[in-house]
Amino acid sequence: MKLFLVSTGCYSEYRICGIYTTEEKAIEAKVIFLADHIEEMESDSIPEHPPGMLRFDVEMNREGDVINVHRRSVEYSIDYDWMPHGDGVRVVFKTWAKDEKHAIKIANERRVALLATDQWTTDWDVWKKAYSGN
Repeated sequence: MKLFLVSTGCYSEYRICGIYTTEEKAIEAKVIFLADHIEEMESDSIPEHPPGMLRFDVEMNREGDVINVHRRSVEYSIDYDWMPHGDGVRVVFKTWAKDEKHAIKIANERRVALLATDQWTTDWDVWKKAYSGN
């Protein structure tokens, strides 16, 4: 079922004024609330994802030390499964996993494979050249 969210503001000022089942009601409510937006969405829609999996970014150095683990929204881009990150010492592995422990295991397996094939790099220029085809 299609729903129409009437909202106003942005960031910390964002608020939903009302949720409506028809666009006509949403338009009327937008006028009454002096709202900014009408957002259309499907009810009960869940973003596509591997069953039972969540998105994680795992920052790891060459030695396998975990610097940080971030849970990410499914809307957060996964253009590449890994890339150099920040300070020239670590990379970030992007993965779907059951939990944080599983994400670290997957990242470590990828780290080992990159080292074994001499593909590990924390240099952005080297990485871009290898993965952009230039």
